[in-house]
Amino acid sequence: MFRTSIFFLILGVSFFVPWLVLIVQPTIYLNSIEPIPYDPEDKTKGMYPPPVPNIAKQGHEVYNQQGCAFCHTQMVRPTYLGQDSYRTDWISLDEEGNPTATRMRESTPYDFIGESYAHLGVSRFGPDLSNVGTRRKDRAWHYTHLYNPRAIHSWSVMPGYRHLFETRVIQGQVSDDAVQLPEKYAPPEGYEIVPTKEAKALVGYLLTLKKDAPLPVELGGESPEEEGAAAAPAG
Repeated sequence: MFRTSIFFLILGVSFFVPWLVLIVQPTIYLNSIEPIPYDPEDKTKGMYPPPVPNIAKQGHEVYNQQGCAFCHTQMVRPTYLGQDSYRTDWISLDEEGNPTATRMRESTPYDFIGESYAHLGVSRFGPDLSNVGTRRKDRAWHYTHLYNPRAIHSWSVMPGYRHLFETRVIQGQVSDDAVQLPEKYAPPEGYEIVPTKEAKALVGYLLTLKKDAPLPVELGGESPEEEGAAAAPAG
């Protein structure tokens, strides 16, 4: 009887301690963090992370409902865990659509403040979306990609989210938000495909995914003096 009790005690501790360390403690910590001012003495100079607009909060819910996190991550791992920040398919596009070699910084827990749950994801079956708002700034591109990914990339295995769009008769002029599709995927003549409020919210959320804000000094960022010294010309 005594040995049985010891066995169950050890068994209970072996489950309780990992649960406490891996789940309870991180949850308490993450729920306690708040935005950090870049200048502790002058909070009007900005906070890290920047505030999230309401449409992003609405789109966050749509992102969750559609299961996007099953195939996409939203996390740039530290370099000692992987070469995420150096991946060439995460490069940004300039105003003319040309690729620019930009190294994205590693994610921090503060990047997810304001989200009811962080969509870190478990699989990179699709590209990481941490900075998709920087890479893809064209709202029309996102509408087309969501409605029919193969209209963008013929080899795409991403499912189309046509239920987030509405096909309707054109009333007067074509809507500014009408999905731009090649002829083979276009609706019948006289009809247009427009995003629903859910699609608009989702795209609004994707456009805010720009986890590239500079870090405050206390999180390893550069002080204003250091930034000034780095930007000053040599000599």
